[in-house]
Amino acid sequence: IPEGINQAKVTFSVIDDMGKVSAEVDVHVVAPIKNYSGRELFAKNNIFNDAFASIDGIVYPDIKSNYSTVNSDNVAVQEKIDILFYYDRNNNVSVISSLDDSRLGFDLNIKNATRFVKMDDITEEDFMSLTPASLVALTQEVSIIYKGSSQVRGIRVGDIVGFSTDINAIHSFKTGLIKVNGLHPTNVDHYEGTAYVMECDIVTQVDQ
Repeated sequence: IPEGINQAKVTFSVIDDMGKVSAEVDVHVVAPIKNYSGRELFAKNNIFNDAFASIDGIVYPDIKSNYSTVNSDNVAVQEKIDILFYYDRNNNVSVISSLDDSRLGFDLNIKNATRFVKMDDITEEDFMSLTPASLVALTQEVSIIYKGSSQVRGIRVGDIVGFSTDINAIHSFKTGLIKVNGLHPTNVDHYEGTAYVMECDIVTQVDQ
């Protein structure tokens, strides 16, 4: 089955003494998955914060300072970013968001519209035993790309958040899960004063 095709029809032909008999079978291809464990995203507020690219598992620090200036290298990073973490100091809540979240305090050329849904019915055991097929089964009924929003606010340790990447993004139309393992104040070199960190594991579909 060619790369990028998720459904195909295969025809089998059997020739016996009575002649040829054919049968058609639909084959559904499930994208493989990759687990990015132990990721840390830091944030000062809704202006200075880190972001994650599901296509390569890299955390990009301080998007505003490092990647908002318009040049080819920065635009290439913006095209990859699917997930952003920030801390809403006005309401004292942690937030997982996309780049098209209107509450962000900076502007980029590329704003991938990842969509998120908090997945209350998925247990930690479900997450730890994920397979390509079970990821599809756990997320398909939610229709994240249609029912999800640009952010999930008030996340807590133990939360599992489903996401679907922007159909126009480089890592296009992939689903995944974020498991929040830690949330707490901290210090980090690229933000002055007290920052906040989200410690998480992320599982996402990857290209064939």
